[in-house]
Amino acid sequence: MSDGDTWFGTDKFQHFFAVFCITSAAIMLASRLHIIVRWRFVIGASVGFLVSAAKEIGDELHLWYGRASLRDGVADAMGIASGVAAYGLVEHWWSSRQTDKKTRPMNRPAI
Repeated sequence: MSDGDTWFGTDKFQHFFAVFCITSAAIMLASRLHIIVRWRFVIGASVGFLVSAAKEIGDELHLWYGRASLRDGVADAMGIASGVAAYGLVEHWWSSRQTDKKTRPMNRPAI
């Protein structure tokens, strides 16, 4: 690990945010395919893991500028977990809003 590899550097935020977006996008795409909608979270997390693992393996093999880092892996894992959790919360919130709209009487406003 290099001396410049800090826990809260810009690089870690980039790892977190990139894997968060990739994981969320993979979950969203999987949820659109009705055949695999049941596996959407597993597929999203797997895609996020594979992308982050490929990046770290590429760093270790010196395919591009960078060094493999455990701290990068931790930021990636946090991005995967946050992507899954955020999508799950938004999905739960959205479905409860849709259910609420269907069950509320037409003449009563929402509180």
